[in-house]
Amino acid sequence: MAERTVTREPQEHRRSLRERGWFVLLSQMGLFVVLMLGWDALGRFEVVDKTLISSPLDVLDHLRTLWESGTLVSQVVATMYAVGLSLLIGVPAGGLAGLVLGSSRFLDRIAEPFLVPLNSLPRIALAPLFIVWFGLTVNAKAAVGVTLVVFIMLFNTRAGVKETNRDLLVLADSLGMSTIERYRKIVLPGSIPVVVAGIRLSLTYALLGVIASEMIGSRDGLGTDIVRYSNTLQVGGVFAILVILAVISFVMDRLLGIFERRSLRWQ
Repeated sequence: MAERTVTREPQEHRRSLRERGWFVLLSQMGLFVVLMLGWDALGRFEVVDKTLISSPLDVLDHLRTLWESGTLVSQVVATMYAVGLSLLIGVPAGGLAGLVLGSSRFLDRIAEPFLVPLNSLPRIALAPLFIVWFGLTVNAKAAVGVTLVVFIMLFNTRAGVKETNRDLLVLADSLGMSTIERYRKIVLPGSIPVVVAGIRLSLTYALLGVIASEMIGSRDGLGTDIVRYSNTLQVGGVFAILVILAVISFVMDRLLGIFERRSLRWQ
């Protein structure tokens, strides 16, 4: 009995240690350091040609150069403005379409054969077409993001509406609730988790769409920097832009996570 107690205590101690925030943070920092050292070692000991993978110090040097040049902020703003515009248009448009299709079986059956083929279109192939329509403007970049965000929000919202608890809807009918009351008190609150998950996914894909459009043709934005560094074989510069995009994605995801926790507090 005493042996079981002794055995259980170290296990519980390790479990409580793993659940502590500071221990998780230290583990993340340790993993980051190991990855950076491994990356640097690959080039330093010529396991891989350094011109192909650059190095952490070279990436830091490019980040410093970008900051000192004074163009970094304007490039980030240009990209994020297009991302924000694509979300501002795509999220409500896709959400509304998903709400309508999820609420009407008749309309859903009509639209379903068209949704999958349209969603399967490679958005990158549409970028040149949008450039022809809108020119080298922010509208062309945002249009690519919108085509991605609309379908993400449509499918997520439609699924959320369809998964509404039918017992609650029957109860609403028995209580004589109007259609507006049913949506406000049952359908919409029940769909919030799926809709928020769609918004979270939309953030990532909006950024991807805008960057892809900028790489094909644009006057400004981080995507143009990727092309410029690639054309001059500055791999460190490409990685520097990727680091900036990773930081942007991380910050956006954290902010949306805060919004998600607050919006789902009622659960």
